[in-house]
Amino acid sequence: MARVFAYCMQPGNDLGDKAIFQDVSAVIGNALKNTHARDRGRTHLTRTAFEIALAQLN
Repeated sequence: MARVFAYCMQPGNDLGDKAIFQDVSAVIGNALKNTHARDRGRTHLTRTAFEIALAQLN
């Protein structure tokens, strides 16, 4: 929901369902690619993603 809100608050963005879904999908896809690039293991996906998210806050 936070991503949708951030997208909608940007001036000039298309507020149609398809555009919002594409933006959210791209953000999730990039996050998964970054997580996989950091740890290619088949376990601890959430832990790795959370570590990345915490590092981005600093």
